[in-house]
Amino acid sequence: MQEHCMSCGGLGIVEGSREVEVTIPAGVDSGDTIRVPEAGNSGPRGSQPGWLYIKLKVAEDPVFARDGADVYVDSNISFTQAILGGKVEVPTLTGKTEVKVRVLSSF
Repeated sequence: MQEHCMSCGGLGIVEGSREVEVTIPAGVDSGDTIRVPEAGNSGPRGSQPGWLYIKLKVAEDPVFARDGADVYVDSNISFTQAILGGKVEVPTLTGKTEVKVRVLSSF
């Protein structure tokens, strides 16, 4: 009769957790899946670990809106800026920038 290890029951694996560093690429969207090789569950008796699959859910942003790979932001301008032109500060993904409001030439 063969005795089995008390911690693994003879399977060669024990339950536990570990940290895995994952790089999330730019432009991912909700429903996309990231695959991390050899970060999943271990197989019995020393076989290679499986792959870890991470299904993403991208949170809504209070400032920016997405449409596919495009990012949009709404910014208000005054009536005076609209008819005479000027500059307005607009938030971007990397900070704020100043955008020039141009006057359209009349017909």
